[in-house]
Amino acid sequence: MNNPSWIALGATLLVSTGLAHAESATYKLDATHTYVTFEARHFGTSTNRGRFDKKEGTITLDRTAKTGKADITIDTTSINTG
Repeated sequence: MNNPSWIALGATLLVSTGLAHAESATYKLDATHTYVTFEARHFGTSTNRGRFDKKEGTITLDRTAKTGKADITIDTTSINTG
């Protein structure tokens, strides 16, 4: 079992497995199930609520580095206060 080809194969598999886990994962925002909402108080007597209907984006997570990035775009012309 000390054959150099087996050792090389084992080392290659070990390195390639480590590289597979080092990649980051990117997720696309599901616009149908994601809501961007806001609230604004009106002279302390009432609260106006609204939402933005058009949004898109991605979230990238790198579990190895314990980092992440969110890239979200909200179309402000899609405001809906009704």
